[in-house]
Amino acid sequence: MTREEQKMIREQEKLLKKAIEKACREIGKRRGWKTVRGHQYRVRDNLLDVLIVMPSAFDSHILKANFYCKPPALDEMYWKVFHMAEEAAEQPFSFHVWGAFTARGLWLPAWQERLSGPEDPESAVEAVFDRAEALAAENTFPDLAAYRTRLEAEERPKVLGIILCLLCEENYPPGHGAH
Repeated sequence: MTREEQKMIREQEKLLKKAIEKACREIGKRRGWKTVRGHQYRVRDNLLDVLIVMPSAFDSHILKANFYCKPPALDEMYWKVFHMAEEAAEQPFSFHVWGAFTARGLWLPAWQERLSGPEDPESAVEAVFDRAEALAAENTFPDLAAYRTRLEAEERPKVLGIILCLLCEENYPPGHGAH
């Protein structure tokens, strides 16, 4: 492949990425989601849902989607434990999504949607949002204890998330609490 061909492919990939980002912003906004740094997010029933959509690195006709949820209370406890609460309080809510010092969420299985064509990503992006909203409906947690139970059931339990849940529930073993 010549350099010109490689350059043309990179330009097409860049245009596709921009078209996907635009479709995500517009479709997400219409559905009640917000966008920050290319991530779609919304709050529902004391849970933060985060959707990440990107073109496949291997096939320009595929969109990859990743989705996670978490109670924002876990971030707030994290900031309290690590004495960052004052600084975090000055950040916008979207800091829960993009901040480096935040609790990890519960990642649900990733999926893909086929693009009908690189110039028209809207139908695939709609399908991604449909699937994300279905996953959210399937993964409701009435309280932190239910969320913690789900974290504990993971193949690779998220220990920090479990501890943060226990702290939020004021259920951490004596002598191990945050002060």
